[in-house]
Amino acid sequence: MRLFFRQAQAVPNAASAALPDLGEAPELLGVRPWLNTPDSEPVTLARLIGSVVLIEFWTFACGNCQRTLPFLRRMHSQYSPHLQVVGIHTPELPFERPARNVEHAVRRHRLEFAVGLDNDFGAWDAYGNHYWPSLYLVDAAGHIRYTHIGEGSYRRTEAAIRVLLTEAQIDRWNVKQIPPRRVCRRAARRLSNLTAPGEPGRARSTTAIGCRSPRQTARRSHSRDRRALLAVTTGASPRTRRGPASRSTAGDSPRPDRRCRRE
Repeated sequence: MRLFFRQAQAVPNAASAALPDLGEAPELLGVRPWLNTPDSEPVTLARLIGSVVLIEFWTFACGNCQRTLPFLRRMHSQYSPHLQVVGIHTPELPFERPARNVEHAVRRHRLEFAVGLDNDFGAWDAYGNHYWPSLYLVDAAGHIRYTHIGEGSYRRTEAAIRVLLTEAQIDRWNVKQIPPRRVCRRAARRLSNLTAPGEPGRARSTTAIGCRSPRQTARRSHSRDRRALLAVTTGASPRTRRGPASRSTAGDSPRPDRRCRRE
C-alpha cells in the first residue's frame, strides 16, 4: 500500500515541470469594491504569495460564466485556504456595473470567495483578456502557470491545481481520507450467508460480492488523477488520448459556444 501511494505522489512532481511559466501575474489594480473580504479590504497578489491563486474574469449575466460557478465553489470549499479563489467581475452590459446588482448575484449563487468589481477594465486590460469567462492559475511564487478560456475542462483545471499545490509542498489533498463504501442490502445478505457462525474470518471480502473496497476506491481515484495529470502534460483529453487538444493552453482558441468575446 505504501508503494502504491508513493507512485501516485510521483505523478504530480513529474507533471509540474510541464506547466509552463507564462510570466509574472499582474497585480489586481483598479478593482474595487470587494465583496466577501474582511472589512471589504482589497485583495492583492502580493499578500497571497505562498498560496496558489485561481483567478476568473466573469460577469453575472453571462450564461457561460454562470456554469463555471459551481466548479469555483467546489474548489474554494475543497482546497481553501491553500488555494485562494478570486473572482474579478468585469461587466459586459450597463446593468452589470452597479455594486448592488453584483452583490445580489453573489448571494444568489452562494459565492463565498472574494469577488472584486473591475468596472474600469483595469485588471482586464492588464491580463490582456478578451473573453468571458477566462481563468488564470497563479502559483505560490506569483507566476501564471495555467490559463483556460470558456467553460469546461474542469478535471484538467483541478489537475493543474493539484500540481501547483504539490509543487508548493501543500499535500493536504493527498492524505484525504476516503470513506468506506456502503454495502448494499443484497451484498450484505450474501456476505452473511458466506459467514459461518462464530467464524467471522471465513467471510469473503466485499470485493468478492460486487462492492468496491476502500483500497479499490482509492486506486480508482488516483487513477483518475493520473489520467488528468497526463492530460495536462500531453494536451490529450482526460478520458481519451485520441481527442483534440484541450482549450486550456495559452494561445488556444476556444469553442465559440463556450465563451463570450468582448467586442
